[in-house]
Amino acid sequence: MKLFRRPIALGFIVILALGLRLYKLGKVPISLHGDEVGVGYNAYSLLKTGRDEYGISWPISLRADIPPLNTYITLVSIAVLGKTDFAIRLPSVLYGISGVVLTYLLARELFSKKIALFASLFLAVSPWHVQASRISHEANLGLALQLAGTLFFLKGLKEKRFFWVATVFWALSFYAYHGPRMTTPLLIVSLIFLFRSKLKKHYLKTLINSNVLLALLVFPVVWLLVNQPFTQNRLAGINIFIRDVTLGLARQEAKADNNQLVASVFHNPVLVYALTFSRQYFNYLNLDYLLFDSSELRYFNVSNVGLLYLWDFPFLIFGIYRLLKSRRRYDKVPLLWMAIAPLPAALTLGTPNPGRSFMLLSMLQVTTAVGVVAFLDSVRRNYKKYLSGIAATLSLLFLSSVLFFLHQYFIHSRHEFAKQWEYGVKEAAEYIAPLEGSVDAIIFTNAYKEPYIYVLFYGNKDPEWLGQVSRKKRHHFIGYQAFGKYEFRPIDWQVDQTLNNVLLVGTPEEIPADEPGLLKEIRSLDDSVVLRIVKV
Repeated sequence: MKLFRRPIALGFIVILALGLRLYKLGKVPISLHGDEVGVGYNAYSLLKTGRDEYGISWPISLRADIPPLNTYITLVSIAVLGKTDFAIRLPSVLYGISGVVLTYLLARELFSKKIALFASLFLAVSPWHVQASRISHEANLGLALQLAGTLFFLKGLKEKRFFWVATVFWALSFYAYHGPRMTTPLLIVSLIFLFRSKLKKHYLKTLINSNVLLALLVFPVVWLLVNQPFTQNRLAGINIFIRDVTLGLARQEAKADNNQLVASVFHNPVLVYALTFSRQYFNYLNLDYLLFDSSELRYFNVSNVGLLYLWDFPFLIFGIYRLLKSRRRYDKVPLLWMAIAPLPAALTLGTPNPGRSFMLLSMLQVTTAVGVVAFLDSVRRNYKKYLSGIAATLSLLFLSSVLFFLHQYFIHSRHEFAKQWEYGVKEAAEYIAPLEGSVDAIIFTNAYKEPYIYVLFYGNKDPEWLGQVSRKKRHHFIGYQAFGKYEFRPIDWQVDQTLNNVLLVGTPEEIPADEPGLLKEIRSLDDSVVLRIVKV
């Protein structure tokens, strides 16, 4: 245990975290997904022209209502490292490392150095956090800013000047990701309530002034949300209050009952929405994908490994028990944090998206560390002769779990989930770029998400060109359906094969094999064809 009294311990954890997040960063996952490429191209466009892909100068909302902070940070990365995949993903690595260090500092503020070291170690190797730190993901930045804000709030309880620092970090979280726009205010209110007696007695004036500053800093976001047409708000298409989706079945059942009183009691909108919200909330606590298999989760595809390790669970439960049992106010911070975290996700429809509940980290790891330390302390007190054996067993279990995750993630996920990561679209965009001058039009399948952004980024389309091109058609949700010679739509082979001097880029289902004009077949790592390029 002498290791816990040495600064080298945290240094080792940070180096481990950095290695796991930098190793093969541009190659695992196998390809950048459309949202990542969108961040990269918009950062590049802002760097060169001061405008985003839609021609808006220095916006505070990009693409499909995406908060801007990650894109602006990526702008710096691209300015330094160039327009590369590595440059797009590197900022998220830095957010991840910051999260590990901030978890240590916050856990030390709440508990002890020993718990802090365990918590930061658990986050450093967390499958959930490692994966999010290796892709351009705004939730990762949002979490780091919330951790920093909470850390400085707690420091402010001892020295009030830190409240101002907390305010800045919390305000920045509004510009990082959608989730903090709900969770940050709830977290602030919860912390004020939890420490109300101390705040009221010593820091009331400073607290009021810092919250006024917070309101001023987030005003541009609030103003945008209030004045933005609801149909352009990202939440508009995914929230549980879409009446036709959430209330459709209830309306049918109410008609079938043919009784106004029964319909009012059992099928009223308030009850239906409450049940839908509760179901979605607990969907994000589903043990299957949390502990056993995350292969069906968008951007977190790993077979036979959950977002958390299976060995985490008993210590997490024990940690929750210890925190609930304690009367220390500091012990309630992780519990409040974890209760708040799934709320934004619970307002959305569809299968669980771990990015929307990302705030569950890193308090899951902190609580697990509380459970581990309490368990080891109990063994030391009551069964000291077994301590070394139990510690060795836990260490072996921990190490084997981490190694299995790394094997699945770095070796197998590249092969198994190439399609989910849209492998081949980049390669197609690079292949057809030099051929543009020899054809009259290019029809690119939209079977993959956002193919236009791959053409812009990997086809080296200058942002000035995009702003000036005459033929351009916006997509109703995100990006473009057409620009210049490009059109993005399904390939109808029976019709499109009759066109003249046109390049077709389509899936094997859209374009048959062995066509006379076949120029290129783009194959996945398992040698299956993902795209065909034909000149007709």
